[in-house]
Amino acid sequence: MRKHTVFIAETNKEVRRLLIAMLSLSSVAFENVISISNHNKAIEMIREISNASQSIDMLIVNLGWNKKGLAVVHEARKLFPKIKIFMTSGAADHKDVKAAKLAGADCFLKKPFNIKNFLETIKEVKNS
Repeated sequence: MRKHTVFIAETNKEVRRLLIAMLSLSSVAFENVISISNHNKAIEMIREISNASQSIDMLIVNLGWNKKGLAVVHEARKLFPKIKIFMTSGAADHKDVKAAKLAGADCFLKKPFNIKNFLETIKEVKNS
C-alpha cells in the first residue's frame, strides 16, 4: 500500500494536534505529516515542496478569520492538480463554502467534527 503525504495548515495548535491524532486512526496510510500554523508560511512551504519535485497528496486547511486559507487552497491546487483538499472552519457560512469550492477545495468540514465523520470523509474523498 502506498503511503501518502498530508499537509495541515491550521492556526490552532490544539486542532492541529487533534487532526494528526485522528489521521493516525485513518485507514489511509500517511508516511509524512507536515503541520504548520501560518497560512503565508504554508504557501511558501507548498511552493518549496513543488520546487523540490516532491508531492502532497492531501491538504487540510482551515479557512481562518481572514480567509487566507483560500489562498492556500488556490496555490496547492495550482501546483498539485490531483491533491485532495479539505477546508475546515468553525465560523463559515454558505458563501465561505462556495468560495472554498471555487478555490479548489474538494470538501468543506464544519468544526467541530467528530472522529467517525472525519475519517469517513477522508476515506471517501481520498478514494474519489
